[in-house]
Amino acid sequence: SFKSFQAVAGINSHSGDTGSVVFVVLGDGKELYKTPIVRGSDAEPHEISVSVEGVNELTLKVTDAGDLDLGDTANWSLAQLLR
Repeated sequence: SFKSFQAVAGINSHSGDTGSVVFVVLGDGKELYKTPIVRGSDAEPHEISVSVEGVNELTLKVTDAGDLDLGDTANWSLAQLLR
């Protein structure tokens, strides 16, 4: 019965400029949203807003960006489901 999922995603500030990840939102096992590569050196965190209408199971996933996992400490902040 929810319409959208919103969050702010980024690399933990304790990692400094290191780290690179991709945030993925899955609905019922299907990819609904995927960020570009998010890096610790990014000036701002990445804002996510995606429709989840008709979704029964929501999964939040973080993957490495295909490089070493040094500093890959990811944060989903202010995550919320909206009606």
